[in-house]
Amino acid sequence: MTDLVIKNYIGYRSEEVYGEGERDLLKVIKHEFYELGNTDILNYFLEHKLIIETNEQDMFAQVLKCVQIIINGGFTKAVWLCDKKKYVKEYYNVSKESIYQVRIVRGYIISDLGKEGKLIAYKED
Repeated sequence: MTDLVIKNYIGYRSEEVYGEGERDLLKVIKHEFYELGNTDILNYFLEHKLIIETNEQDMFAQVLKCVQIIINGGFTKAVWLCDKKKYVKEYYNVSKESIYQVRIVRGYIISDLGKEGKLIAYKED
């Protein structure tokens, strides 16, 4: 899973769209998959050869096993961040004043949607 490691990352976000939201890694992943029907996490794990392609439910179970390893390492929180302030404004139509910087000293990328953002697992301070 070393492909997923991210260090000294500076990202940007705004709470205008979804509010502060859930930060528990497992809850965020389950929400993305079960409630929103998003498959980007599955695709990201497939792309990095961490799971094998089967049906969606089985692949999600494989993702959860990988995520449990990350959680066991103390990375229990998750946050969506964009690489640049302008991407937050462009993709989420928020006020410039609402955008703030977040620094992740060390984390794991759980999904990467390019300019639309990355879902990153991190340790709570």
